Amino acid sequence: MLDLTNPLPAWSLMFAVATLMLIGVHNATAQDERERVASAYEQSGDYRSSARIWMELLQANPGNTRAFEGTVRSLKALQNFSSLIDIVEQQLKRNRSAKILALYGQVLFKSGKTKEAEQAWNDALSIRPATMAAIKEVVLSQVEIRQSDLAIASILRGREQLDSPSIFADELAQLYAATGNYKQGIQEVLTSFAQTRNMQSTQGRISAFLTNDSATAYITTYMQNVSASKRNDNSYLKLYAWFLRERKDYLAAFETTTDIDNNTRANGSEVFTFAEQCRFENQYEAALKAYTWIIDKGTSNPYAQNAYYGYARTLESRLASLNSQGLKISTEEVKAIIERYRALEVAYPNTNIAAEAKYHIGVLQQDQLNRLDDANTEYTSLVKQYRNYPAAAYAMLNMGIIAVMQDRFADATSCYKQCNDEFVNRVPQLRDETTFRSAELSFYAGSFDEAMRLYEQLSGNTESEFANDAIERTTLISLNKEDSVLLRQYAQAELRAYQRRYTEAHQLYNQIAQSKSSPDLAETAMMNSARAYFDAKDFAQCRSVLQTLRTKNAQTIFGDKAMLLSSQCHINEGNKQAAIQELQELLVMYPRSIYLQEARERIRKLRGDA
Repeated sequence: MLDLTNPLPAWSLMFAVATLMLIGVHNATAQDERERVASAYEQSGDYRSSARIWMELLQANPGNTRAFEGTVRSLKALQNFSSLIDIVEQQLKRNRSAKILALYGQVLFKSGKTKEAEQAWNDALSIRPATMAAIKEVVLSQVEIRQSDLAIASILRGREQLDSPSIFADELAQLYAATGNYKQGIQEVLTSFAQTRNMQSTQGRISAFLTNDSATAYITTYMQNVSASKRNDNSYLKLYAWFLRERKDYLAAFETTTDIDNNTRANGSEVFTFAEQCRFENQYEAALKAYTWIIDKGTSNPYAQNAYYGYARTLESRLASLNSQGLKISTEEVKAIIERYRALEVAYPNTNIAAEAKYHIGVLQQDQLNRLDDANTEYTSLVKQYRNYPAAAYAMLNMGIIAVMQDRFADATSCYKQCNDEFVNRVPQLRDETTFRSAELSFYAGSFDEAMRLYEQLSGNTESEFANDAIERTTLISLNKEDSVLLRQYAQAELRAYQRRYTEAHQLYNQIAQSKSSPDLAETAMMNSARAYFDAKDFAQCRSVLQTLRTKNAQTIFGDKAMLLSSQCHINEGNKQAAIQELQELLVMYPRSIYLQEARERIRKLRGDA
């Protein structure tokens, strides 16, 4: 019996309290340490060890939330749901919350007790007052075990309970996507968009439903009806314009974009942005239509100047696209584009736009009409009148190129030097090209040491677009420098091909191809001869040379490159099936080719998949 009349001395009482505190601290420290060990086991993937420690901690303290959650994680990872049933039931006795009931339903379902699981989830949803948090717990537990239909039903029930028909719209849209229900899914996507106006997320959700023709047709009609009912809501119109572009219906997208521009009083801003997008996506008809819409507003429109320029650039890009397909372009069409640029130059004199227009006139005369003297006159005038604009630098470079094509090598050297000394500082991106052109000029002239010096400046810069060409040249010179006569003959063949003097080029290439002293250079000459035929749009002869090349040496290093060029000949001749067959053979015969990605993309495009 405790004698209260004779209390412990003060120091004894203090010692007892301190001892109890130390025991408590020790126990807490030991528990923390065991939790850290259990977590470490989890992170390393040793779930058996982590489950054992977490369960021991939970048994010692049933109210330890961290131990309960750790036990759940570990046993789930072990797929040991039957053991979890008793543990979760014990927690329910302590806390019958929606979160634990949702977990209980998940554990029961995974244990094969589906009816009991559904009852547990119903119990979680029946807790009053109903809350969004409770609904979310149930839905997450069902989604985790891939029960999308049950999760959908839980959300719909939750909406009724809360009398809120739009909650969880984004989550419901994702669930409908998982089940392939595009009709309900697109409705939820637009419901979510009405709440968030999140354009990027909504676009992603819609794209997920465009999986087949039926879904696409239904969603197209649905989007059309929604946009018609929201003609004054620019968020919906912008979404619809994006959808039309996604469906490649650019002309309809243009009409919607004009509505947006008018609604927002953008004064052409929206339409100009659309026009630029179409131009960069090679949608020339829609781009021209959009630029014209702005041009028709008159020169006082703030985007008129850029629209005039964009219109001309689109015509030129369309021309280049037709050229790449091997289609012949009429001189009248080229002249019409030149007139567009000429009108732009007159309308906006002494501006960068005028300088750019003048430059593109020169390019069209040079590349499309082969009127080198006219182009040179245009460039000379440009450099004189607009010397401080970037276009002047490009004009000076092209004057050098024309000089090479006309055998005026001293003039070419002067142009390249002037370009490097005066213009490169203002237009640094031209530095590498100027160096490469100068190296090529030395190569054509047979000054191989000087050419090597310049090529090596470029080959060391892996970021330069001319590095690969420079490496090819240095390799070619190094391997063939001993036979200087043959190398000079090859350089002359390259010059004639560059000058578009194809007949002379083929004669020289053919002579080199017969050479026995340098088989590699002979193969290179044949490959380049084929390329020259391609540039001259003689696709049949190009394929013939490529076939001869591959027949003479089945192990040629140009095998994959030859097949890629041959496939392009078939494409330009309109024989898609032959092109696909050749590209498929390339994939099989050259599994390590650097052209694999390009070949696959061509096949997809030819099949209409891209």
